[in-house]
Amino acid sequence: WHAPSLRLGGDAVAPPRDAWGMGAIRLIRLIGLIWPIGPIWQYRGSRTKTYGITPPMAPLPRPLRTAALKHGRRNGIVGAMSPSPLRVSHFYEWTHVGDTLLDCVLAEFAAHGARALSTPPGWSARFLSDPAFAKQLRQKLTARSLIMADAHAPWGEPWDLDIEDAARRPAMIASHRLCLSMLADFGVETYTMHIGSAPNYTNGGVHTEALQTGALRTLDALLPEAEARGIVIAVENIVEPSTCAAVVASLVRSFDTPWIGCCLDVGHAHVLDADAPRAVDQLQPYVRERAWNHRVVLTPFTDVVRLLAPWVVTCHIHDNDATGDEHRLPGDGRIDWPRYLAALATCRRLKSIQNEWHPLGYGYPIQRACQCFDQLSADLEAARRIVSTV
Repeated sequence: WHAPSLRLGGDAVAPPRDAWGMGAIRLIRLIGLIWPIGPIWQYRGSRTKTYGITPPMAPLPRPLRTAALKHGRRNGIVGAMSPSPLRVSHFYEWTHVGDTLLDCVLAEFAAHGARALSTPPGWSARFLSDPAFAKQLRQKLTARSLIMADAHAPWGEPWDLDIEDAARRPAMIASHRLCLSMLADFGVETYTMHIGSAPNYTNGGVHTEALQTGALRTLDALLPEAEARGIVIAVENIVEPSTCAAVVASLVRSFDTPWIGCCLDVGHAHVLDADAPRAVDQLQPYVRERAWNHRVVLTPFTDVVRLLAPWVVTCHIHDNDATGDEHRLPGDGRIDWPRYLAALATCRRLKSIQNEWHPLGYGYPIQRACQCFDQLSADLEAARRIVSTV
């Protein structure tokens, strides 16, 4: 084997064969010895961490990992895959921060090891009317070595997929298209959208054919822009009849394209989890009475994952007591995290998990959130490695 010539100071120099050949061989052998050890050592080191809660949660132990694998096989949700590392992305309640303190909070995330932030609905809407802010934010993120690869669309009746206001629809679609275009400048890869739930609170808790048709029309109109920008539209499950997992699945399966998927919101799924530790009459009135009109349909989380897994590209992660949508940090609610992570590990297209917490409501510090998601992502990665060997 002969090394190529190197040009040093303008002269071509052929290194001695032994210096290059033997050195390269030694390096290859060394890499072969070290490479399998690195990831194992890193994960074992991470097992000493907790989710940053009080009392601390234990990481996923080996017996539970084995049980999780059997659980996945038993429920038909385990499949072979080669998982790539998951991106951990953090939301924050930026509307309460203001531009003056923006850089300080970005620095706090960076100082505690965060690498990615999620675009909240407020920022997505602001970009449309204030492009200068979008440019300024890109510069600030770059200065802190932060990225923004997951975004949440503006939501509410004027923005949702099943919009009923025919006069508003063209402007809504145009706004989402422009938003996708601007978010592409940040390198955003997923754009989470709401189907729309406002009608359920006034129509007796019914998902109508008109609402379904409206949502399909909106997705069809936005698909070309999403594909052109390289952004996956991720339809989110919430807690109403029009936003439950079954409806999400019925929408996304209508499109044979990688640019429409779903955002599996774990906290929302827990509120409607048939296996959660609460009775139906313990659900908060806005869910039980106003949204569902006392006809709540509960679905086991494993069934939700089996239904949505082919399309899950991102997840919203937060905890609650199973009676309502609280957006607490993992471990501060009643979610059975080993069971949930075992199910999430089977989502082959999953590329990111997003911390959709509400820090102001609970006084959460940024450091705790970063530590919490470092450990949770490590446990999820471990579960995914188990699934990938099946």
